[in-house]
Amino acid sequence: MASMAVEVARTLNRACLLAVDAQGCRLLHVVTRAKNNVVAYADAPPKTRRRGAPRKYGRKISIRSLFGEKDLFQEVTLDIYQESKPLLFYCIDLLWKPIGEKVRFVLVIDGNEKFILMSSDLNLSTADIILAYSYRFKIE
Repeated sequence: MASMAVEVARTLNRACLLAVDAQGCRLLHVVTRAKNNVVAYADAPPKTRRRGAPRKYGRKISIRSLFGEKDLFQEVTLDIYQESKPLLFYCIDLLWKPIGEKVRFVLVIDGNEKFILMSSDLNLSTADIILAYSYRFKIE
């Protein structure tokens, strides 16, 4: 895999970034923009002694509703699209039912525009997630 990545970088004649994990772990992570109606779940409540299967998910959270809580957001200035841009962001890791795992959700306010990014890599910083998504436009 590493030799293929080197060959691609040589063919493109550009510096490239290849992110991989140790064996036995996920080899590919995704950073994408989420739909505005995306929902996720808090961690499951602790097990009780009641009958039946324990709950897998906690309370349901509409990610879009978090934009209303301005005190959660932090400000950062990032070099995006060849200019320094001040952005407001909020980062939260929640369970996402389609994959049954935690996903990092990053809510971004860029002037009047609001959008939600998702990353399967919980170790990526918020700034790295925003920058990784912005690279999408350089590729197009």
